[in-house]
Amino acid sequence: MNKVTLILALSFLIGLGVLAQGNAVGREHDSVSIKLSSAHTGALLFDAARIDADKIVICDAWVQEGPPSQKITAAFMLIENHNATEISLLSASTDAARVVELHEMLIEEGMMRMRKVDAINVPAGGVVKLEPGGYHLMVIDLNRELKAGEQVRVTLRFSNRIEKTVNVPVKNRESMSEEGEGK
Repeated sequence: MNKVTLILALSFLIGLGVLAQGNAVGREHDSVSIKLSSAHTGALLFDAARIDADKIVICDAWVQEGPPSQKITAAFMLIENHNATEISLLSASTDAARVVELHEMLIEEGMMRMRKVDAINVPAGGVVKLEPGGYHLMVIDLNRELKAGEQVRVTLRFSNRIEKTVNVPVKNRESMSEEGEGK
């Protein structure tokens, strides 16, 4: 029996009260069946709403080149979610640094501030731009100097246990400003 058929059958039986009632002798067994059936149905419904990792697209990614003495930089990108369900970017990592954190720049009391965030939500059928002055990845405690023209491997971890690994080019900020002006 496939999952959809099982979900429909369980829903039908629960609707009829067959699993919820039972006779006096079988009540204990029926209540256990209900709990297991409900948990199983929930797991199957979760499977039915599974996010397709191929429908999460990472575009225009880049890591900012920094001065040789700098041990911190930032990464930016466009995250497209072509699924019918919202996803969340939960964490990231790279072999070029000890830590990668999700951050947001915002203005508080007239001052530009940066704060760490637990997740970056990407709406169903939507796009989130990680860019200077907004959401971005803070790449902390670099283990080597990053130079323009190199690539850094970054792994992004999303809700629903989805991981995407991308090769991200290192660029200097000036070249990104020039590209933006040319558009």
